[in-house]
Amino acid sequence: MLRFAKHDHPKLRTRRALGFGLAILCVAGGSLTACSSTESSTTTTTEAGAAAEATTTTAAPATLPSVSNVFAPPTEAGQDVMVSLSITGGATQDSLVGVSVSEEWAESARLVPDEPVSLVPSQTVNLTKSGAYIELVGLKKALDLNKPFEITLQFGSSAEQTVQGDVRELSLGST
Repeated sequence: MLRFAKHDHPKLRTRRALGFGLAILCVAGGSLTACSSTESSTTTTTEAGAAAEATTTTAAPATLPSVSNVFAPPTEAGQDVMVSLSITGGATQDSLVGVSVSEEWAESARLVPDEPVSLVPSQTVNLTKSGAYIELVGLKKALDLNKPFEITLQFGSSAEQTVQGDVRELSLGST
């Protein structure tokens, strides 16, 4: 408890008490900060409340393969067209085993060559004309510049994904 001298002014007493309280909060807050961790943690308490166990968890990498940069050049109906894209492997080894397209867009879709594409965790594979790629066979609709289209990718271990592609002109630097 704070002791004040008899000759202290009431305003000075209040300021000292506030200052002392603030100092205690700062020390207590500093102690709590020093005890905290930058890692995410979860504490579970037993029903009896006598014991508690702490479990530290960390963020897991993406579990599913992620698909990006899906595109094809403008193409007239009745033609076949190559679709390029990038796939980054998820948390575990997987493979792209097939591809399909809505019957309203094309007669069929296929992987070229007709074999699974291996997906290593966290590594990106580019499906382009210089390697494996996707081909839409017998377009029923023209792929018009700047209009989207959809294809569905089937994976060996992961759930299938329907992705939207862009129709764009290929430049000399595009693959």
